[in-house]
Amino acid sequence: MGFAPWQSCVEKTSAQSESIEVEGSHGGLAVNPAAIYAIADRLAQPEGAWRPFDRSGWRSLIFPDPAR
Repeated sequence: MGFAPWQSCVEKTSAQSESIEVEGSHGGLAVNPAAIYAIADRLAQPEGAWRPFDRSGWRSLIFPDPAR
């Protein structure tokens, strides 16, 4: 078993896709509050009204900008 470089896990940003970095182990993502928040935020968007993930305010402390 090997590891994939993080660069291969980053989606190309487009009109309807982006990468949201969440710190934690692969196995722990299912119970990671930051991952659950990010997923819930994406699923809560109305159909046809996609908008980028908001990293402003307190979210900037938890969700680093993947383009940094």
